[in-house]
Amino acid sequence: MAEERTATPIAWARAKLQGHALPADPIDLRRGWSNEVFLAPAHVLRRSSGRFRHSIRHEVEVIRLVDGAVPVPEVVAYGQEEGREWVISLRKPGQSLLQRWKAMPAAERREAVRQLAVCLEALHRVPLPPGFANPWQADAITDPGKGADAYHVAPRHYPVILNSLRKRGSQDEALLRSAETYLAERLPLFEDDEEVLIHGDAHFDNLLWDGASLTLLDLEVATRAAPDLELDGILSFLADPVRFLGPGTGEGVAACDFREVEDWLRQDYPVLFERPHLGERLEVYATMGRLLQMHYTPEGHASDPRPRLRQSFRG
Repeated sequence: MAEERTATPIAWARAKLQGHALPADPIDLRRGWSNEVFLAPAHVLRRSSGRFRHSIRHEVEVIRLVDGAVPVPEVVAYGQEEGREWVISLRKPGQSLLQRWKAMPAAERREAVRQLAVCLEALHRVPLPPGFANPWQADAITDPGKGADAYHVAPRHYPVILNSLRKRGSQDEALLRSAETYLAERLPLFEDDEEVLIHGDAHFDNLLWDGASLTLLDLEVATRAAPDLELDGILSFLADPVRFLGPGTGEGVAACDFREVEDWLRQDYPVLFERPHLGERLEVYATMGRLLQMHYTPEGHASDPRPRLRQSFRG
């Protein structure tokens, strides 16, 4: 164990792969938002930061739940050590759809979006076992100290985010009171929601494309929610793809590169757009996302969400 604590990331990954009798050279380390990703010749090894409780175990459980209904990576091994989780999956050919998008001809782009619609519709139909929940998301809802991690929670949980912001201090209390009123008034829009399994983070850097077929990646955020919360995440990406870029991915892309995607998705998965009061619901989701962003963005920064929030509350 002492050797594992002091090993470099590459040495750790090599030892982990070799311990499972898997080819371990060469290894390419990629750092994502919350995980280390090691690309080996035939496998992908991911190690969590430990920030999100059981995030990778949850992803493994979701992969087993949807396998056969939705194209997802095949899990080879999973484990935990020193408060961090890891998983080894078979490495499929291709790159993220975000990396390939600018070079793809229009017909290939159209097919990729069609497959995305098919995948999402199939995912939303997967039966959920009793008690299914995302563990780290559940922590964010119930633990006062983890409100800053309340990503993609249902609107009824908005007090968790507001309370977290207030505890941090130095916040615009008038803005938070406006948010409280705005969201409370719109909760009736969500009273009759039928919740399904959603990916929760289906932006184009989490979609693997090999030129002919699509695979869904990174299901750590997968949760039980209304289907249009999935749509909110996708539309947020289409409107501002640069905000979703991981290190070394998708340089040079802009919203104009994806201008046809929403119409294609509407054609291929029309039910996703047929929710009554969809525009108002999407604005509620966006408001909660901007409030969450206030935890991480100082006032006056280029991506400060406060001006947009004030504009929303003024109507």
